Parts: sequence; C-alpha cells; structure tokens
Amino acid sequence: MKGLAILYHPSALWPFSGSERRFAQTTKRLMKYGVSFDAIEPYPPLHQFMPVFHNYYCVKLFSRDRIYASLFEWIIRGLGKAKELCRKNRYDFVYATNENVYNVLLGCLVSKLFSLPLVNVIHHLRWIDYTNPQSYNKLRFNFIKTYWLMRKYNLNFVDSLLRSSGANLETVLLRRGHTHITVSKTVADQLRQIGVNGRIFVNGNGIDFNYIDAMANGENDYTANEINNCTYDAICVGRLDEGKGTFNLINTWRLLVDMVPEAKLAIVGKGALYEKARQYVERLGMQNNVVFLGFLQEPELFPLLKSCKVFIKLSTMEGWGLTIGEALACGLPVITYKIPTICENFSSCRSVIFVKVDDIKQTAESIVEMLKLNDAERNKISNVSRSFIQKFTWEKVARNEYKALADLT
Repeated sequence: MKGLAILYHPSALWPFSGSERRFAQTTKRLMKYGVSFDAIEPYPPLHQFMPVFHNYYCVKLFSRDRIYASLFEWIIRGLGKAKELCRKNRYDFVYATNENVYNVLLGCLVSKLFSLPLVNVIHHLRWIDYTNPQSYNKLRFNFIKTYWLMRKYNLNFVDSLLRSSGANLETVLLRRGHTHITVSKTVADQLRQIGVNGRIFVNGNGIDFNYIDAMANGENDYTANEINNCTYDAICVGRLDEGKGTFNLINTWRLLVDMVPEAKLAIVGKGALYEKARQYVERLGMQNNVVFLGFLQEPELFPLLKSCKVFIKLSTMEGWGLTIGEALACGLPVITYKIPTICENFSSCRSVIFVKVDDIKQTAESIVEMLKLNDAERNKISNVSRSFIQKFTWEKVARNEYKALADLT
C-alpha cells in the first residue's frame, strides 16, 4: 500500500510542528505493515530536522516568506509535482497530514483528478472558542465570530481576515474527505456536528519515551546550560500563534514575579506572534524574567525541559497535546487550561494541574506552588509524570493507523 502525502510546513513561521512530527513518527513505523509514502513538501525539507523514512519531493516556493501569497504558489507547484508523481507511480490514497487549507485543498484536488480516496488527519478546528462553552456545544461556523476570535488572539486585521477565510474553506473542504483520522474523540464529535461525512477514526499521538529519555539525560552534544547559559524555572514549548495562549502566559508571569521576583520563564518556539510577544515583554520591562529561545531542535530541547521545574501550556487550540506529553516524559509537572481535548488525554494524570481558561490569578498561584516544591516532592511528581506517559506509544498509533488505511482498499 502506498500513499501520496501532502506535507506543507511553513518554514517562514516555524520549521515544523506537531502534525509534521506525527507524520514522521507514524510513517516510520507503518513501514513494517507494508505502507510506504511519497511526500510533497516545500523547501527546506523536513529531514533536516528529524529522520525520515520515505521519498520526499521538495517544491521550492519563492514566496515562502509571505505566508498567504505562498498558498497560491504551493497549490500550483504542488499540483504540478503531484501530477508528475501520479503519472509515474501507483498510489492507493492521498494523505493530508493536517487540516490546514494548504494540505486539504491540494489533497482534494489530487484526489479528484486521479480518483484517489482522500485521508485527512485532523488535529483541531481553529475556529472553536473554548473560552465560551456555548460555541462548541452546538457547532456552526460563523465568519464574524471567527474573525473576532482571531483578533482576541492578538492577530492583526489582515491576518484575522485571512485566517477566518481559511478556516471557512477548511470546514467546507473537510466534508469532501473519504476518511478522517482525528487525534481525539472531542474533535471527532465536532466533525460529526459540522456535517463531515465519511469514516472517522480516532487515533491519538504517541511519545518516543526512550529517545526523549536518552536526549534528556545528556546522550547528545548539548546540555541545558548551553542554551543562553541560563537556568529557567518554567518553560513553554509550542507555536507562538493564534489560540496558543502566549499573551495570557506573559500576563500570568507578570503577576507571578510580584510573588517570586527572580522567577525566569523560557518560551520555546516561533510563529506569527513571535515579534509581537517579544515586544510586549519589553514594554512590560520583563526581559530578565521572560526569555524567547526561538525554535530548538530535539537534542537541545529535551535537556532544557528536564532542567526546568514546571511546564506551562495555556493553549485553547490543541488537538492532543504533544508537547505536554514530552514534558511529562522529561519528568515535569504540567499546568494547562481545562479544555476538552487536553482533559480527554491527561485528566487522569496526577501531575497535570488544570486551571480555568483565562484565569491568570489561579494560573500564577498554581505555578508558584510548583516552584516551591522541595526535591523529594519534585522527584515524586517526576515519577508520576514519567510513569503515566509511557502508555502512549507511536507503535500503538501506527497499528491503529494501519487499520484505518487498510479499510481503503
């Protein structure tokens, strides 16, 4: 069985995120089931950041630094590459690696042109506002509400307009897929509510515990002290983009330093809000308390995670919570918003502390409690975190993925 994967990753904003990592980890293990992939991706190729195990065909985008303009170029050039590959090879399905319009639109076109079933991997719907439970109990896309949600996330007028348009198009296109693989039951239910047809399989994410453990324990060329030669109390890892809670995190830390003046936070990741968030920290005069480290590769990231005292994730837009899982593998307690997708996977973990969405005071107080733990208490929490996360494996994910793909033939 062979699939043609659509693997768009916007290198102008971030090199890769959870969906790309899921694709690399899952497809590596699908090989033992006789499933292989050719993948169309933009330049620079994914394999410069992590090992890959299939044929990757790069499409160079001259407008890649202009994220919205690159959509049109990607569709034209990506479709040309897809036609070339489909004429040379036999594929059993098209595989869109996430739900964004770059992947789903090209996937729909290739599926239609070559009469191939389309598989969409869906992590989350960006237009759902988890701060307002009524907005996801009875789902229906509303352009105006989505626009104001983007504005609430600190995106500018143009970005909010274009992303709302993209979310609308994604919602329409998802109804055209043959098979949908979601990383949570919550998202599967949401898809059914908005009228997505076809088969829906729930298949989450995994953690490569042994690899993370080896990296975190120094079996690489990096040490945490080499990252800005600094020790951090807390860390957040993820895209600095809409729905990821970056400004809530900064405001929480501003309140926290009134209680713990020397507390230092590391923010790892890039995204559309990176510069705006960095400038906001400067306006607050918190440069000594909040440090932006940008994108870090895994050999740098995992030792840094292990050296911190607490992991913070104030996102309202998560499908599964891959960075939460990696933090738990590094033995950290996690403080995160109480949203359905995160609760689904981590509510039974005693080292994951849930706080009310947008409650800055409760969040700051919860972080302070974690910072005040003694070594014995910290070791106990570390054991809880590491023990819990080991049940999530990529081998299990690949086995379930194969069952979903086998149904296509």
